[in-house]
Amino acid sequence: MSFISKGLKLSETNDTLKFIFLGCSFLFLGSLIASESFFVPHELSIACLVGLFLYQRFFLGRDERCLTPFSRAWLLVLLVFFILNILPSMIHAVMDMAYGDRLKQHVENLLHLAFFAIWFVLAFKLNVSAIQLWKFLILSVVWVFWVLFYETYNLNGFVNLSFFIVHHRYGDIGSSYVIDFGIYSNTLFLILLGGLFWLKKLGWFWGGALLVALGTALIGAILSQSRTAWIGWPEAFIAWTVFYSYYLWKSQKKILLLGGGVIVVTFVALLVQSSLFGLVEKRTLKAMDDVEAYMAGDPLTSLGQRFVMYEAGWDSFKKHPFIGVGPDEFPNELKKQTESIFSEQFGIQNTYLSFGQIHNQFLMSAMDGGIFGVFSLILLFLYLFVIFIKQAKSLNYYSKSSGVVGLVFVIASFLSFMPEVPLYQREQFLFFFFMTSLLLVMVEAPILDDRK
Repeated sequence: MSFISKGLKLSETNDTLKFIFLGCSFLFLGSLIASESFFVPHELSIACLVGLFLYQRFFLGRDERCLTPFSRAWLLVLLVFFILNILPSMIHAVMDMAYGDRLKQHVENLLHLAFFAIWFVLAFKLNVSAIQLWKFLILSVVWVFWVLFYETYNLNGFVNLSFFIVHHRYGDIGSSYVIDFGIYSNTLFLILLGGLFWLKKLGWFWGGALLVALGTALIGAILSQSRTAWIGWPEAFIAWTVFYSYYLWKSQKKILLLGGGVIVVTFVALLVQSSLFGLVEKRTLKAMDDVEAYMAGDPLTSLGQRFVMYEAGWDSFKKHPFIGVGPDEFPNELKKQTESIFSEQFGIQNTYLSFGQIHNQFLMSAMDGGIFGVFSLILLFLYLFVIFIKQAKSLNYYSKSSGVVGLVFVIASFLSFMPEVPLYQREQFLFFFFMTSLLLVMVEAPILDDRK
């Protein structure tokens, strides 16, 4: 009897710790998505989660079961990624005898990798299930809704809502930036498309919440008017269409396949006719105009300046291939390279660009950290692609869906690294590694709670 009582007590303790873990993670994600309107710093959530890890480790005993070969491999990837990025930065700090603000920010971002290692291990220790993670993701869209409401309310957008949503880019005052908010919303939308496969296990309540969350996340992505977020749509549409069509065909659910196809086509047709599609069309046409202007010899448009910075980043990497120029020297290097390009290629004198980044993570890493920075990104994405492709080949469709979710996320992230530098901006850095850690946990997590 005492053995049974002890087992029940341990189960209740684990449930309590799991609730705290997911609750702190929820607040952490909110501090990123709604960083300018939800005034709980992410450092507080990190401190709580680290404290939970220490309590689990020292008061409940060490549990080596969570350190599987899969877990060890990801922790090793995080360690190597950290070393490859921190090494050139430290070399520059020693060589230049300086530790400027840009270098300090870069190092602080990298130190957060220790937190994600702790979060990853803790999720395994608490035996968080896949269905609990799906519910967590559904609930996380609350933060997207909060930003939409917060900005509409504070800017008096409800007075003329149809006009406001067309002319205001959401994420401007409620989130860290409009592009960030677009990426957050779109990432949740693309991932939650995979949740449709879990409708039966989620139940009616959470299934309905999933549909609401999908609509909210999509609206958030569109209203951000962020082209960076939208570049993840085509491959996600292809991936999920292939997955669901294959599953329904193999399961002899051809009527459901036909019905689903009709619903999707109808939804897309209605979306195209709505004012929301006009926002997408407007931003797309603006990009095309910028490209045409650049080809005609005008490099001072939004995209034109990005093209100049891409060339500047590549030229800088060729001159400093080993350890790059370092974060603190980046502004001077960008000024020098862009001034040369404007003068030699466009005949524009005494003009240069002065930005905090060059809108391409790969070139930015090459420019700042040389071959070390480039290899760290190759290692990171190669590992993630291999893991999720392997999972997508699973014979179990629930496991297969987790692999497809991971692939959609990794491809969308890879593409967003082309026009942005997520790893040099704190909120995006934290969001990327948090979602990566969560999806990797989902790969190995039990489908249902261990009590069921």
